[in-house]
Amino acid sequence: MISVEAFHKRLDGILSTDGLVDTIYSLADRWSDEGGYEDIKDYGDVLKKLLPADVSLIKMTKRPFGMHIKVDDYKVHVYRRLYSNRMSIIYKPLR
Repeated sequence: MISVEAFHKRLDGILSTDGLVDTIYSLADRWSDEGGYEDIKDYGDVLKKLLPADVSLIKMTKRPFGMHIKVDDYKVHVYRRLYSNRMSIIYKPLR
């Protein structure tokens, strides 16, 4: 198992992958408009293509829009958070 510090560096690197954060923002906006008509798993299929091969997408979440992923030995919830004047990508450990 890698250290927590090494894990955070690795996750930050993954989230810096070209297009991943922009795609999460875009899909979250689309989900807010089309969520009643589309399957959340289809959104996961798009995000899986942007994740490194050794990162597993466990499941997608609807509220908040995001994904549970497994990186090394850690499972985290990565999701979009809206503030009054900005958006952020947040990640929290899963138990």
